[in-house]
Amino acid sequence: MYLLSQLFPSEKIVVAHVNYGVREEAILETQLVQKYCEKNGILCEVLYAPKHEKGNFQSWARKIRFDFFKQLCEKYQTKTIVLAHHQDDVLETYLLQKKRGSIPTYYGIQSIVEIEGYVVERPLLSLSKKEIVNMCHLKNIPYLEDGSNYSLKYQRNIIRKQLLNISDEERVRLLSEIHKLNNEKKDEFVAIRELLFQHNIYHTSNKALKNIQLFLKKGKGKFKLSNQLWLYPDGSILPDESYAYTFDRIYQFKTDHFELSDKGTVGGFYVSETDFPITIRNYFPGDKITLPFGTKKLSRFFIDKKIPLSKRKTWPVVVNCSGEIIFVPKLGSKNKCLNANYNAYVLKYK
Repeated sequence: MYLLSQLFPSEKIVVAHVNYGVREEAILETQLVQKYCEKNGILCEVLYAPKHEKGNFQSWARKIRFDFFKQLCEKYQTKTIVLAHHQDDVLETYLLQKKRGSIPTYYGIQSIVEIEGYVVERPLLSLSKKEIVNMCHLKNIPYLEDGSNYSLKYQRNIIRKQLLNISDEERVRLLSEIHKLNNEKKDEFVAIRELLFQHNIYHTSNKALKNIQLFLKKGKGKFKLSNQLWLYPDGSILPDESYAYTFDRIYQFKTDHFELSDKGTVGGFYVSETDFPITIRNYFPGDKITLPFGTKKLSRFFIDKKIPLSKRKTWPVVVNCSGEIIFVPKLGSKNKCLNANYNAYVLKYK
């Protein structure tokens, strides 16, 4: 309820509430959430879970809950799930990991992680449960507490009870311990992970990270990260920016990648009537142009001019109606386009 109060009304949200039907007071919680959402005009979706028959209840409930979240993500066309885990949950998880002697990929709980293609955010991890409860009272935020949290049936609840009595100093010590362990655990791919995180890529297998590492060491070509993004040897990550514009005459025209004009001082060439319509498109591997001194591969031109790989993909190429490349900025014109009376100018824009 505190998380909900913090997100509304600044964020466009849908509330997802699950009633597992195992506690009598669960219906009161459902009514509380529905009433709050109705009062504030917030979309609210409620799932009444089927009866739990057998097996680990916590695992079953987790699957029921996450499947519900995924259904709502598809329905409302989002990939982001925001959860209300707090600092006490971080400590509980860490102490459970220690008790079990496990070596996890991450100690405690991560604030942002990708699960099955969905981004899970936990913005309250810096706040203790005590701080959150105090804020609820201060701001008159309604809430109810799950009585099963205090049942010693579950190992997590036993640890939760222990945390009630720890001092502030011990809390700080445990948090520092978690931070230190996670820093020590950072692997050889940490720089690559941080680079990918900047472009909202949160889940990458170790095999893929190894391939990226080898690609960056090799320093040639480009590496496909997704259907939209490419990685270049200089560490830049750019979207696939293929383009093609067709013109039946020359006039002032500007895109993110080139500028066309019938006037200028550089980037000039001659276009005859038989060349129209012309197309200005991005560079394709294998492109070459016939110049006065012979045929030149554009790939060789890029190397000679030391043009970064990240710029080659969007380099403009002028093609006539026969499919011949007749002009490339900073390289030159096809033989027949060498004319003192330039009537077209194309400049690489960025």
